[in-house]
Amino acid sequence: MRLNTAAPDLGAVLRSNADLAILLDRFAEIVLPDAWLVAGCLAQTIWNHRFGHPPGHGIADIDLVPRHSGSDSLTLSGYARASLLRAFSVVNFQVMRAPATLRC
Repeated sequence: MRLNTAAPDLGAVLRSNADLAILLDRFAEIVLPDAWLVAGCLAQTIWNHRFGHPPGHGIADIDLVPRHSGSDSLTLSGYARASLLRAFSVVNFQVMRAPATLRC
């Protein structure tokens, strides 16, 4: 196994994953006030780059987690959750191989 030891540009590595590139390019369309792209897909993409695997190898989905503004809690009311799910659903991610999922 060939180990890639060069220090990569993080943005370029993440955008080498076509699904992440789509999501990052369209992130503003999701209209989530404070959403986090959580670590699983990011770490796996970096791991894949480091060990020479295809960028999307081993990634089943991409999770976004909205943070309820004004609170340290990640818990949302039913109304807030429904609003976020509606906002998220208007963005067409059909071209992605790994589905983008809103976790709230």
